[in-house]
Amino acid sequence: MKTLLYIFLVFQAPAAFCAINPDDLKPQVIEPNVYVVCKQNSVVRTIRIERDHNGCEAKYTKSGVDRIIGFGRSQNACQPFLDNVRGNLEKADWACRSIKNAKITAALRPAESDSSSENND
Repeated sequence: MKTLLYIFLVFQAPAAFCAINPDDLKPQVIEPNVYVVCKQNSVVRTIRIERDHNGCEAKYTKSGVDRIIGFGRSQNACQPFLDNVRGNLEKADWACRSIKNAKITAALRPAESDSSSENND
């Protein structure tokens, strides 16, 4: 057991001394190639395709939670996933429209100031 612990500490120690790059803490900005917003009354859902050099991912956001609904190696492989979900929503009387030049900002870590303000009651 001591040998295993020693090996763990030896291999983990260098990581503890690595400097953190401030750019790594900035919010991540995602620019989807296709972004669709669907509304019904005051409820909003989104469908988007994100592409990179590895292929694509189709994502569906419902109640603020992203879910991957499809992925592929080809740049065009995700369009059928988006079209299917959009079609299902429109059949259920949702109003959908495509958005151009959309950007999504996602924080990499929760803000520390939010948790400290809750304790100041």
